[in-house]
Amino acid sequence: MGGIDLCDRYIAYYRCAMRTKKWPVRVFTHFVELAISNCWIMYTRYHKLNKLKGAKSLMEFRMMIATALCKYEGSITPRRGRPRLSESSDDGEEPQRKQRKVVSQPMKEVRTDGFNHLPRFMNDKNASKCRFPGCKSRTRVICTKCNMYLCVLKHNCFEKYHKSLSLHQ
Repeated sequence: MGGIDLCDRYIAYYRCAMRTKKWPVRVFTHFVELAISNCWIMYTRYHKLNKLKGAKSLMEFRMMIATALCKYEGSITPRRGRPRLSESSDDGEEPQRKQRKVVSQPMKEVRTDGFNHLPRFMNDKNASKCRFPGCKSRTRVICTKCNMYLCVLKHNCFEKYHKSLSLHQ
């Protein structure tokens, strides 16, 4: 019972203050908090076992997970509904030149975690530009987790992107 009591104690430190009568919401939040506290226990044990310094406290660990989840953008869903007035050109004017779309990059922790980064070949009509800084090649391979086009055959930017800690060259 030592592990259960320890985990319950860590959950009680920073319990979600949301009050609801809906039991599925309460069960979901409990299991999220349970997973976070178990991960933090494994994290601290790993640091002690390998004699590493700089282990984060439980609050810092929870904040690190929260910021990673807030900054992660999985799949981009297309916008539904009618187009806005600014998008249509009914007044006979020439449509403005398209602006470049800024592609957001995932956080360093998500990009280098080494989990679930799988290349997928896209059957697009035109190949997209490789998103690795400095690479000028075009590719049809996308990372399923990061949602970034990266070349695999020419310069192997897929591996470089997921291994490098800094993207500045």
